[in-house]
Amino acid sequence: MPNLTYLSLFYNSLSMDFPPFLLNCRNLTYLDLSSNNLSGPIPELLATNLQKIEYLNFTSNFFQGPLPVNLKKLGRLKELRLGENRFTGTIPTGIGSISGLQILELQSNSLVGQIPSSLGQLRMLQKLYLVLQGISVGGMGSLVLQGISDGGIQITENRVFGR
Repeated sequence: MPNLTYLSLFYNSLSMDFPPFLLNCRNLTYLDLSSNNLSGPIPELLATNLQKIEYLNFTSNFFQGPLPVNLKKLGRLKELRLGENRFTGTIPTGIGSISGLQILELQSNSLVGQIPSSLGQLRMLQKLYLVLQGISVGGMGSLVLQGISDGGIQITENRVFGR
């Protein structure tokens, strides 16, 4: 399926690891795997092979492990929806270098650490959802977000401290 550009498998009760055939769909611009029973880690090759992707939705699955640090290679990405999974570790700072990113959803995972200040570089960001119980910000002054419309930011159930 090398010419496939759009794939939505939303709400299909798929129960498996990340479908490996997707890594060969190098022309994909839209991929929605949300609301299934997919599990396992997101392969590092996703960011290497799917560099044309603009929309990525893995919400409401059972994906686990750390978020791939090479997500920053997805330079055309506009929407990254990874909420309601079982991701662990920290938010990769490289996400802040995806300059066209408009929507970032990481809510309801098991991420820890600080919200990277590099997210402040996302000038196109319109919506940010970080409902992450283990996340903290060492002073909100270190995270400046511009361009987010009213109601477009949700940072709840976290440990936010400082000024």
